[in-house]
Amino acid sequence: MDACIQARRLRGRREFMLRETEIVAKAGAQLAICPDNSAHLAFKHVAARSPIPWLHIAEEVAKAAVRDGYRHGALLGTRFTMSGPVYPEMFEKHALKISTPPKLTGRSSMTSFSGTRQWNIQ
Repeated sequence: MDACIQARRLRGRREFMLRETEIVAKAGAQLAICPDNSAHLAFKHVAARSPIPWLHIAEEVAKAAVRDGYRHGALLGTRFTMSGPVYPEMFEKHALKISTPPKLTGRSSMTSFSGTRQWNIQ
């Protein structure tokens, strides 16, 4: 995808998230939570300008893993979730390893995944 188009989409996503955050903050919300992994691509830009704190889904997962003594997680989800930067960046920040299933063909990694496939876990 063209870099200009990607930049416009990211800017639009940021503006939308900030607008919506202002609305819920005025309604009394004290915290923002967005479980949409693709929205987290704009997280750092939104959190810096938000009127209320945001929880980052991947960071909260990483913190919970560290707190509970885990050092290596398996990431399952949509192709975007498993190949995108959201979880790897946060897991690296917290000194955790993360593994995903091998690349699969077909429409959905989750529906194609078979427990018999070999994972590259070290």
